[in-house]
Amino acid sequence: MPPISRRLADLLIEPSETLDVEHKGWIDIVGNNDHRATLAKGLIALANHGGGSFIFGFTETRQGVVPSPDRPADLAAYTPDTVNAVVVAYAEPSFHCDVNIVKGPDGLQYPIVSVPGGHHVPIKAKRGPGQAPVIAQPHPNSNPPYTWPFENLIL
Repeated sequence: MPPISRRLADLLIEPSETLDVEHKGWIDIVGNNDHRATLAKGLIALANHGGGSFIFGFTETRQGVVPSPDRPADLAAYTPDTVNAVVVAYAEPSFHCDVNIVKGPDGLQYPIVSVPGGHHVPIKAKRGPGQAPVIAQPHPNSNPPYTWPFENLIL
């Protein structure tokens, strides 16, 4: 097992949420905009924190973090292309995530999204679930664009 896979598999031994590890149950990241927005929110939070891991397939309970019962039959949707399409649709500026399918100690596979940190500007959401992208509004103290009259132009 390559070192990165070993390190990611360690996150599945005793799963717990921290500032750099986020767990979510099995969400539909292809067809459900509410679920896509939930994924984007978690990825943006991790990116702004300095990076981390977003793990699908776990639910928080009173007993701690446990495997989610609603496991899909197929994990084909959990790809870098699908995850990064969510980032492009919901985050500004966008960033690139890696996705690895990692075998847990229970023998089941879990998608783990590696989120980069170290961004030069804060990442923000540019839309909510089912919304068109947000257009930046001018600051209230901004002056409106002004065009000089042609006659004031000195040649």
